Amino acid sequence: MRKYKVFGVGCSILAALTLGACSDWDDHYEAETSLLPSQKMTLWETIKSNGELSQFASLLERVGYDKTLGEAQSYTIWAPKNDAPGFDFTTLSGLNDSVLLNDFVKNHISRSNTPLTGTNTDLRIYMLNKKVMYLNGTGTYQIQNINLSTPNIATSNGTLHVLEDKIPFTPNIYESLDTLNPQIYSIAKYFRNYHKFEIDKNQSTMGPAKNGEITYIDTVFYEGNSLYDLYNAYISSEDSSYTMILPSEKAWEEAKESIKKFYNYIPKFAVLETVQSTEGLKDTTFSVILRDPEQLRDSMATRMLVQDLFYNNNLYDNKKLKKLQTGETMTCDSLISTHKKGSEYDVKIYKEDAQALFNGATRIDKSNGAMWLTDHLAMRPWITWNPEIRIEAEASTALLKTMYCTTETPTIAAGTQNPEVKGHVSNNSYLVANPSYDGAHPDLYFNLPSIRSTEYCIYVVTVPANITRVNADTIRHRLQVDINYANESGSRKNQSLGNAFYNDSRIIDTVYVGNFTFPVAYVGTGYKPFIRIRSRVTSQDPWDDKLRIDCIILRPKALDDYLKAHPDYKYNRGTY
Repeated sequence: MRKYKVFGVGCSILAALTLGACSDWDDHYEAETSLLPSQKMTLWETIKSNGELSQFASLLERVGYDKTLGEAQSYTIWAPKNDAPGFDFTTLSGLNDSVLLNDFVKNHISRSNTPLTGTNTDLRIYMLNKKVMYLNGTGTYQIQNINLSTPNIATSNGTLHVLEDKIPFTPNIYESLDTLNPQIYSIAKYFRNYHKFEIDKNQSTMGPAKNGEITYIDTVFYEGNSLYDLYNAYISSEDSSYTMILPSEKAWEEAKESIKKFYNYIPKFAVLETVQSTEGLKDTTFSVILRDPEQLRDSMATRMLVQDLFYNNNLYDNKKLKKLQTGETMTCDSLISTHKKGSEYDVKIYKEDAQALFNGATRIDKSNGAMWLTDHLAMRPWITWNPEIRIEAEASTALLKTMYCTTETPTIAAGTQNPEVKGHVSNNSYLVANPSYDGAHPDLYFNLPSIRSTEYCIYVVTVPANITRVNADTIRHRLQVDINYANESGSRKNQSLGNAFYNDSRIIDTVYVGNFTFPVAYVGTGYKPFIRIRSRVTSQDPWDDKLRIDCIILRPKALDDYLKAHPDYKYNRGTY
């Protein structure tokens, strides 16, 4: 987010974009008052009087910086000479004022006074357009590898350094998402649709009304993009360092078509809601109506396509991306995308999948990192678009309702697990359903979050009775499992996966209970189908009448098949 402060009635948005006097960089900085006789000229007077800088002076004057550099505010000017090889005056003169101001003029001016001495080495110089330039040298100097031909020309309001060439403008990642570039039009358009530049009325000082419209004496403008927060990727920040996988139009269309099949929405579908009434918990079936299913489908597909394209180069093993070049093999053990599901970075892409993202891609350096342009987005669907869903049974949001039982959620403290029990309880906690009375069959209903329209392989992870109590009886569970869902026409249906599933009571056992294909997607609607797990025990059966459940796993079939063929494959296991 950026804020721009404007002083005076009637200063327009256009002026805020094109004139230095209307930006947040124009807070008052007073220049030094202790001046030598040779420092009586302002920066503007000094530049104007130097024949080598006449073309630079002409461009400054065009955007109003003759006035800005004549005021009692301190600046440092890094001015290219007329004959500098990269200084094409004709091309620069053809730019519109806002581009000329940002990409050239502000790219050669830094705030406050920066004279150079023998101790100036490896300095970071912040230009008015927020770009960070690197200065090095002792005695002779270079900025962005450009020699200073005449440094340290002192003036009454700053210092002038004359350069052998102009400083190239390098856009940041966000600036590079240009809708005029047909190669990346779709992703650029997506980001630009969320760009805002508007008056911050809470921070601005209201003035008199003119022609029935409110004016502002002291105006603050807000500039930002809501997608920065959505993806936790602040790609316009010059102080950050990111890597972005940039899909071309070909890659965008290919990926989006692949994603859409997981997001099949229908206009109306039935769901079960359990509500508290005077008679206790009561089941109610009601209809969910989606105003525009196709728009939701397109929106979700786009969001999923983009959410794991960004990587903070300053975190974890991502740091190796700073040096990775086109054609090289990525050496990171894993990458952590900026996408968060909660307060932590929890989207990890392991080496095999991370390397694939860069295969065939081309690195394009930016002022705050790099983009990798690719014609094929090598993202396996389960990485981000159709992930594994893992429901922790003990989570407060997991249970829709219980019947014929009471529940508890034991925690396994460090060092207390029975060493004879193989496996590990996720999050070191699980759910126990105790029969409410003799002969009762615990009956549990679990919400299924983030369901896509796809086929899942479904597993129930059970916990043995002796997980912490070495001498506890180890008796098997016998389970019945049902799925409640909406079919293609939106009607609520129940599908039994079977009523005789048994666990191995000696281990933390992952019990396969069947495959199921959800015909419609729920993710993004705020509603969920559910899975029902019941204990199927009679007084004659030698089965455990309690249920001990660690978690429920819905694994996309494509991932399940891949794991069977590649048992050592590492992937991000989602938790909901």
